[in-house]
Amino acid sequence: MRYDELLVGTRALLGPAPRRPRRPLSLLEFPERAVQLREAALQPLAALAPARLLSSNIGCRLHLAAGDDATHWTTQHPLSLLAQQLEDRP
Repeated sequence: MRYDELLVGTRALLGPAPRRPRRPLSLLEFPERAVQLREAALQPLAALAPARLLSSNIGCRLHLAAGDDATHWTTQHPLSLLAQQLEDRP
C-alpha cells in the first residue's frame, strides 16, 4: 500500500481533522498588553545586566529586541551563540 492510499484510507475512517482554535497573537492583536508584558519581563533582567538574551522563538526575540532596554543587550537564538562559541575556540 502506498502512503497516499494509506492517508486517504485513514481520512475516510477518521473523518476530517478537527480545527484547532486560533490563538491570539498578543503582539499584533493587543499591542498595549504586549508592551506591558515585555516591560514586566525585561525590568527584572535589567538589574542582572545580561550581555544577551537567548530565545529559540523568533517572535519572542523580535518582541524583546523592540523593548526600551534593547540597547543594553543583544537577542539571539541559542544555536547562534553556540556556533559563535565554537568558531571562537582555538
